[in-house]
Amino acid sequence: MAQQIPVNHHHGSTSSLELNPATIKSYHKHGYYIWQSFMTHRQLQSLRTNVDRVLASLHPNCDPEWIQHIHQLEQGKWMLDFASSIKHIAASLLNDPSPVLYSSQIAARHPGSPESTPWHQDGPGANVCTFWIALDRIDEHNGGLQVIPGGHHHGRLSLKKLSIEKQNEEELSQAIKMASHNVYEIQPNQLTPATAFAANTFKYRLRAGGAGVHHDSLPHRANRNNTVKPRRVIILRFMNSTNEKKTGKFLHYLTGEYVARNYVDLV
Repeated sequence: MAQQIPVNHHHGSTSSLELNPATIKSYHKHGYYIWQSFMTHRQLQSLRTNVDRVLASLHPNCDPEWIQHIHQLEQGKWMLDFASSIKHIAASLLNDPSPVLYSSQIAARHPGSPESTPWHQDGPGANVCTFWIALDRIDEHNGGLQVIPGGHHHGRLSLKKLSIEKQNEEELSQAIKMASHNVYEIQPNQLTPATAFAANTFKYRLRAGGAGVHHDSLPHRANRNNTVKPRRVIILRFMNSTNEKKTGKFLHYLTGEYVARNYVDLV
């Protein structure tokens, strides 16, 4: 059985949520932490409204699973405000009073979509923590996150090698798509024999309004949405202020055109 960790049932707003030493210790030991009530009902409804507005106006060139960096757009101030409200939590986990918002993302996994995310690491040793915030009920049936408790202690893991001759077209296409988002599949059996791997997997089961946060080296994945309802998630990645601020471009969700990536100061 996967090792269980404490689950916080905090019922205040994100700005009032404080991490005690035991919580921080648990995060660093297991590589993740769970809140079943991460925000108020009003915050949840506001985020849902804003996310649905984005999805309703999404340009055909944009993937609803990878709507990124909205916080730097004029239309995305709501995302920047929410990220600012949890800056103090990231500060505690990264041991940095001024963490930087590395990226924001809306990930809407629609019913029947073939989209899945393979086992991977966000950026081993990069001093990044990732918040995975549920706007709908989340479990393993609709693309909830799955992690390997303690797997971050193993550092950078080897990547899975694909043989064009042996892999079917769907697997190859998925690997190419994931690589475009800097997601590279790892070999999870480096941590444990393949026969025992499933038993060591912890599956996120979150209420709407709940959240999890995980370490950048923690192996994790998300399967398809096999339900009849959409799965809407906001993903926020914070990094240590000493990290290099990488430039680049991303698709503007309204125009479908590439725009320059910038870093916006959190309040």
